[in-house]
Amino acid sequence: LPVILTNFAAVANQQNIQLTWQTDLEINNRGFIVDRSLDGSRFTQIGWVNGTGTTSLVSKYWYTDNFVQPGIVYYYRIRQVDINNAQQYSVIRSARTGKTSGIILSVSPNPASEFINLFITGTNNKANVEIVNSAGQLMLRKNEISAFDGIYQLQLSGIVKGHYDVIVYLPEGIYTTKLIIE
Repeated sequence: LPVILTNFAAVANQQNIQLTWQTDLEINNRGFIVDRSLDGSRFTQIGWVNGTGTTSLVSKYWYTDNFVQPGIVYYYRIRQVDINNAQQYSVIRSARTGKTSGIILSVSPNPASEFINLFITGTNNKANVEIVNSAGQLMLRKNEISAFDGIYQLQLSGIVKGHYDVIVYLPEGIYTTKLIIE
């Protein structure tokens, strides 16, 4: 085998799930695709981690899934990809974060340039989202965003560089976070 993958684990923290794994040997390893599923059978790619290439030394890897809802079981697998794009699948691991007592709003990347990924945990309600500049002017509004569906991508075209507030309106209240656009 071109890669000997060992110790693959998924561990839930308060607001994210940390994936860790190691290899004992790598030959022409380009990297790892991180897949996630809600049912353990239909997986979607959520990340990429570069491999070491070729080494006989132990290599340790990690990936943090920050876009998880509390109380939901998530299933993960790693797809190792070599330089010829051949793939090898890991075993499947699962994890679930605990229930939270409140709404958590995440925006990434931050600083951003072309888009942001918006993720809201702790609610199943629809959200109205605004991006407001430091003078209080509305730059972008999106209504009826499903908070439970996962990551919602907002395009930032037409918004100039600067500091902004992302404001999320939910039946539970109004939540804000800071955003920098470069």
